[in-house]
Amino acid sequence: MKKSSLSFLIASALLMANSSPAIAGGSDVFDYDYTPGAVAADIFLARPLCLAVTIAGSGLFVATLPITAMCGGANASARALVFAPAKETFVRKLGNLSGLEK
Repeated sequence: MKKSSLSFLIASALLMANSSPAIAGGSDVFDYDYTPGAVAADIFLARPLCLAVTIAGSGLFVATLPITAMCGGANASARALVFAPAKETFVRKLGNLSGLEK
């Protein structure tokens, strides 16, 4: 049962990676490398690592919050440690690895 669920998940990810979305725009819609390899690397490597960084950054933010709140840098700390990794994890388009180069 577990093996069939995993194979279904992998097959679904590969099928979704090869299908092109129906977009009413022009050909300049994809301004990044939208290849099956980039999508697979994003699904299996980049997203889990970004999620781990988001969780670690959230923990670090909570641990340093008393100090950063006294210094007045809580907003900048939250943007750097929580919001930036979360944006790369949940908002970035699938297969767009260009944002990770920063």
